[in-house]
Amino acid sequence: MDFLPDLLRDPFRNIDVNYNYIMSDYAARIDIKNDPYAMGELFEFAYAITTHVSQGGQYPCGIVYEEFLRPSIQNALLYTAITRFKQYMVYVIRSKRYF
Repeated sequence: MDFLPDLLRDPFRNIDVNYNYIMSDYAARIDIKNDPYAMGELFEFAYAITTHVSQGGQYPCGIVYEEFLRPSIQNALLYTAITRFKQYMVYVIRSKRYF
């Protein structure tokens, strides 16, 4: 598998991926993770939702991307986003760009 992550400049090339792991249900993935002879990287798909959709939900971990909004809206959205995660959260802040 080759892919270019959003946060890096250099692509990953020729990565061995365990396709049985990708296509398996949760119980089978646990078995594959515990198998010392399993080959390839254990690649999992992810999903994204907006802060508005996450209201009322809880998640073990996640990433929050900062957006440039009015301070009153930004503070409310950031509070909602931060309080959704139980274990840990990564907060990504954009660097300032000058044109």
